[in-house]
Amino acid sequence: MSAVTESKSKQRPTRHIVKLDRGEIHCDVQGEGPAVCLMATLGGSWAAQARLLRDHYTVLTYSMRGYGESRNFEQGFPSNEGHASDLESILDQLELDRVVLVGLSHGGAVAQHFAATYQSRLRGLAIVSSFAYASGSTRIFLELLHGFLKRGDLGTFWEVLRAFLCSEENFPRLRRMESSLKSLMFDQYTCESLLAIYEASLRHDTRALLPKIDVPTLVVGGKEDMLFPPRITAELTSLIPNAEEVLLPTAHVPPVEDLRAFHATLNNFLERLN
Repeated sequence: MSAVTESKSKQRPTRHIVKLDRGEIHCDVQGEGPAVCLMATLGGSWAAQARLLRDHYTVLTYSMRGYGESRNFEQGFPSNEGHASDLESILDQLELDRVVLVGLSHGGAVAQHFAATYQSRLRGLAIVSSFAYASGSTRIFLELLHGFLKRGDLGTFWEVLRAFLCSEENFPRLRRMESSLKSLMFDQYTCESLLAIYEASLRHDTRALLPKIDVPTLVVGGKEDMLFPPRITAELTSLIPNAEEVLLPTAHVPPVEDLRAFHATLNNFLERLN
């Protein structure tokens, strides 16, 4: 195999199916270098970021158990603590010792539990567009979205949710790419699976756990995020010892709305860890 062919083969994702008593998790691994796990409910949410990182890092992405192609054998859907336990099993089976864990939104909530429970498996932690506890307008919005799901009203749920995904400046671009974004971030869910996420979000409270985290931590939020506004980001940062905070000029999904700015922020953090 030529050096060019070998390099290209390392860049293509390799599919692994991690088999657990409680389910099967479909994982993609690409690139070479220090291990970085990009965590979201659906692994495809990180596709563009993974392509930017794989030249210098071994990048792990996967859909959580019960979502996407990953299968859940238990009744209902896993808790955030259950998803954190799954990641430890994934790292064991893929023989990845210590990783930098980057969690987006729901993935950020799970990442908090993982960092507090399995700290020895981490070289660093980045939490993106997430929260320690839902209060104020965040709880009102989460309860509003939860109510649409309880009624089975997915159409109204999406109409409201998309208002949180992008800042006013970039909203016209969101409208142009809405079909592909909806396919990536919404159409793979059922009402039942989304309901499980929002019920977990309303229960989520890691304020007592976060002070136990003792790894280099980056917290990223969006200045225009209505769902988890800067106040919520600041509370999360303040609870993690020595955490660093960066606010980007985006709404709820910085890696999608401003891919390059988010990548520059994350890459700077990763380079300092190295």
